Amino acid sequence: MNIRRATLDDVGILARLNEDVQRIHAAAYPTIFKQPDYPAVMTDFKTRILGNPQGQVYIAEVDGEAVGYIYALKMERLENPYTYAQRYMLIDQISVKPTAQGHGCGRKLIQTVIDWATACGMARVMLDTWGFNVHAHGFFETMGFKRLKLSMALDLN
Repeated sequence: MNIRRATLDDVGILARLNEDVQRIHAAAYPTIFKQPDYPAVMTDFKTRILGNPQGQVYIAEVDGEAVGYIYALKMERLENPYTYAQRYMLIDQISVKPTAQGHGCGRKLIQTVIDWATACGMARVMLDTWGFNVHAHGFFETMGFKRLKLSMALDLN
């Protein structure tokens, strides 16, 4: 398995890798998440994600085939009357093809972000996960992630 940093030449690959996880989210929360839109996602990767100097995208390849990606961002929050200043790495997106899950791809992608965070002098990596995604919760917990907060919603429609 090879992990490499994504480039602008990879926008099509990233858009395809995003489709599985986007479908899962859209099925669980169709009023929040859209179904995959390949051209729109390609544009988003090209303009917003790969163009963000605070972020990095890594692609996992097995035998030359892209099987997953991760997008992480450096985050900085200033001190205020309620919390201390915080610098941390945020995993914003991660997706591994279903056929490649359970073979260490996600683990290696997350380790790459942990290594980047360490190199940046950060002491924490954070991520958000949706309540329905129990499979992902278990995986993240095996990587050492712990729950810090719980978000709740009341739908009025």
